[in-house]
Amino acid sequence: MNINFMRFRKPAAILSAVLLVLSVIALFAKGLNLGLDFTGGTQVRVAFSDSVPLDTVRQATDAQGFTGAVVVYYGSESEVMIRFQNSLEDLAVTRLNTVLAEAAPGAAVQSVTQDTSGTYQSQVTIAGADNLGELADRLFPPQVYGPVEVRDQGEEGTTFMLRRSVDDPVAQSFVQALSTATGQDAELKDLSFVGSQVGDEMAENAVIGLLTALAIVMLYVSLRFQYKFAVSAVAALAHDVLIVTGIFAISGLEVDLTVFAALLAVIGYSINDTIVVADRIRENFRKIRKSDPVDVMNTSLNQTLGRTIVTSLTTILVLVALYLFGGDVIRGFALALIVGIIVGTYSSNLVVSNILLAMKVNKEDLMIPVKEGAEFDENP
Repeated sequence: MNINFMRFRKPAAILSAVLLVLSVIALFAKGLNLGLDFTGGTQVRVAFSDSVPLDTVRQATDAQGFTGAVVVYYGSESEVMIRFQNSLEDLAVTRLNTVLAEAAPGAAVQSVTQDTSGTYQSQVTIAGADNLGELADRLFPPQVYGPVEVRDQGEEGTTFMLRRSVDDPVAQSFVQALSTATGQDAELKDLSFVGSQVGDEMAENAVIGLLTALAIVMLYVSLRFQYKFAVSAVAALAHDVLIVTGIFAISGLEVDLTVFAALLAVIGYSINDTIVVADRIRENFRKIRKSDPVDVMNTSLNQTLGRTIVTSLTTILVLVALYLFGGDVIRGFALALIVGIIVGTYSSNLVVSNILLAMKVNKEDLMIPVKEGAEFDENP
């Protein structure tokens, strides 16, 4: 089989240009739906005694005042991950206000702060509250929070000084509400918070990681082959990353650290495929001296086609299985890799060769340099 790949040079260039333009527009117009790792927020993992419908958990979550939360299965249909774009203090305010709506209509939590001095763990200020002793017992059961000190601050409201942090009790109270709504026993498995500053640092490090990977690839290919190959390889990798992120921007799917890990894996996979193709192109330029560059490209792509199809297909089959059966936590990672491998396989063949032809690569670029005085090496 001898496919004339270079016949598709112009359609391939047009397709790549259209995909890149759409991706850039989507990234600027919609942006990426960054996950908890980058935006900061709270993550609660709850295990139920049996499988639960996600819709039921979402409705119960909304009823507790936590609207807009992301609810996904975690490993199995009996364990659920709930993500809020809020801090633990925000969640405490929301949860306590939900209880206040029944216990003291008209009252509202003004603030929840964590005291790091060691004297008190939490301080809650409530405005418009009457019957302070009764309200304190209702909001902060002593068996959960320990002794509660009530301080009247007049116009600013009433401050409750707690011996324990509100984080865990509020989460436990939320989990109990989920248990009641689903009719199943529920257990809090994990409660974690990522601050916005940490999220910003993660986003910055992720971008630096991508750029560093591209720079290292360009340096390696320049040393291993020639600068024209380095330019085409890095352009193809940037093409792959932009299209994958563009698809996530268009679809609105959440982008977390696992997706960025998938992008780095795509870079590694794509450059491996590119080097195999580039090595064959260089070899054929040295062997097939009478062929023009277009023929060399076609010959090289046909010679590596079998290897490319088998490698990509077997990898994609595994990733499809991960996407279908790996659960929601790994689904974004698997999808990014599936798209990345398809686009990377296409770019390693058509995009790289297209760019090399546009840069007028020829056999002189790839000939082995002759050492000065080599003609005298065999003389006695």
